[in-house]
Amino acid sequence: MARRTLADRRPATRYRPPWRKPVPGPAHTIKKLGDVEMTSTGFARLTSAGFERID
Repeated sequence: MARRTLADRRPATRYRPPWRKPVPGPAHTIKKLGDVEMTSTGFARLTSAGFERID
């Protein structure tokens, strides 16, 4: 059995698959009134009063 080293237990920092490359542009989208968001309990629509649950 091969002896494991500290490098074996660390996450692979040298190898980055192509899909992990940073994407240019903003990291988050700005939500506008009327946008719908999926939550763990259902769907919510953004209104001027905040997110309201929709069915």
